[in-house]
Amino acid sequence: MGSGLFEIPLRIYDALEQRKDYKRKIEEKNPELAHKTREYCILKPFYFIRNQLHLLMKNFAEKGEANFRKKEKRIKAPDRT
Repeated sequence: MGSGLFEIPLRIYDALEQRKDYKRKIEEKNPELAHKTREYCILKPFYFIRNQLHLLMKNFAEKGEANFRKKEKRIKAPDRT
């Protein structure tokens, strides 16, 4: 997933731009469907943002857990006295 902190805002921005383009195309073809584009063009990007942030937190949690396990193994090493 590359560098998560920088990649996710770019993916969010791209998704929002795609939604705007899609909404504009629908409204040009069928003006009567313009009200139906609300969910797709306004709510879906927020779902996308939520999902991307969830993936980012999950990724950091997995890395943190791996680091914790490494430290835990070091702590549990037998005492050589």
